[in-house]
Amino acid sequence: YVVRVRRAITDPAGGSTYGAPMTDRPHQFALDEVLQRDVHIPALDERLGQWLRPVSIATALGDFELDRSLGWFSGRVRSGSVDVAASLAIDDGSIEGSETCRAALARLVELVGELPEADARWRAFAASKLTDLAGDWQQDDEDPTSVEPITTRAFTQRIRLDDLTIAADGSVTSYYDDGDLFWGHAIIVEVAMDG
Repeated sequence: YVVRVRRAITDPAGGSTYGAPMTDRPHQFALDEVLQRDVHIPALDERLGQWLRPVSIATALGDFELDRSLGWFSGRVRSGSVDVAASLAIDDGSIEGSETCRAALARLVELVGELPEADARWRAFAASKLTDLAGDWQQDDEDPTSVEPITTRAFTQRIRLDDLTIAADGSVTSYYDDGDLFWGHAIIVEVAMDG
């Protein structure tokens, strides 16, 4: 688009209506008129083409496709009994058009080898923090007498690892299906690089 704009004028009364402070907005503009539509600038068209070009990497663990808008390579990991979605952060300093995820992929390879043990630790951690809360949610159920009380053991058996997100620094965020303990909410366990 080619547009005609004017600097937006801050309306002090507008912000006070919602109790929000009015800040100076030097980079906000009001649209007056659209002068041209569907304008093509070759350099921007070329950049858009690069942005939309699919990028994928094939690994022994599975294939991963780049989602530039999120800054992640996403795919599924299948190794033995492991079948989980995985998102790998783009390497720090990657240049647009040449994105890699070497650091996150190296951490994933390391993690897959120990995933059953790590999954058990993460489940135990989640259960230690959330079993009482799950019991409170169970009491809010319409018919709480029809189900058994939630124990730590029952909690760990009901949740299921659904997704792993690995940052470039090696930290991991594990997303668990809650097994309907919290009526369909996700359980998230954040794991620092050092475990």
